[in-house]
Amino acid sequence: MGSPTLLIVEDDPTSLNILVEYFKKNHYEVLTATRGDEVEGILANSAIDIVLLDTNLPGKDGLSIMRDIRSMRSLGIIIVTAAADDIDKVIGLELGADDYVTKPYNLRELGARVKNLLYRIRLQSGSASARGEGEASKQINFQGWMLDKQKHCLKSPADEVITLTEGEFQVLWILIDNAGVVTDREHIMKKMRQRSWTYSDRSIDVLVGRVRKKLRDDVEMPTFIRTIHGTGYMFIGELEA
Repeated sequence: MGSPTLLIVEDDPTSLNILVEYFKKNHYEVLTATRGDEVEGILANSAIDIVLLDTNLPGKDGLSIMRDIRSMRSLGIIIVTAAADDIDKVIGLELGADDYVTKPYNLRELGARVKNLLYRIRLQSGSASARGEGEASKQINFQGWMLDKQKHCLKSPADEVITLTEGEFQVLWILIDNAGVVTDREHIMKKMRQRSWTYSDRSIDVLVGRVRKKLRDDVEMPTFIRTIHGTGYMFIGELEA
């Protein structure tokens, strides 16, 4: 497997140069964009593993870029926000970001987050190919829906294929694996290894919210994921053989 390719989208020349130097020194192939409207062309012509995406960009803002990427691709995305922009973190996660960092960031921490996300992506894609054909095609069926562990996607009862981000897939798989049992946030965090969390982290709630939207599940009258207030979540869908 070759060196991972990182697309850094950053309009500040000093920050961009520091990031490029750091990641090249750590054996990444690095592509860059300084404007939001440059990103689509780069993604169309290059195989990118992870996008490091600033939210405040000229030409097209980072959150709009995020929405566009997630409508077409399932690559890794880490958003970069200013320390005060908590709303950007939440919106970014809702739109499909895998992780976020805040400015000013520590380069080693940022490098660790990129490395961990790359590990999770490759673990997810490599685990299926390393198993036999029968194991690799493992699927879970519930009420007309199908979760495909190999293809990392959902299929609706109408045969619509719905792409999941790596985080969305893990959360849904964990909840289904504990179907009928209350699964608290701490358990989900522990199961989602190679990811950094904080005590007040809302990422699990955001990921569950995104999964619910893709399942078209009503929060007030859920069919699949019930909120257990003050604790966590429970998968209540009917699993099929």
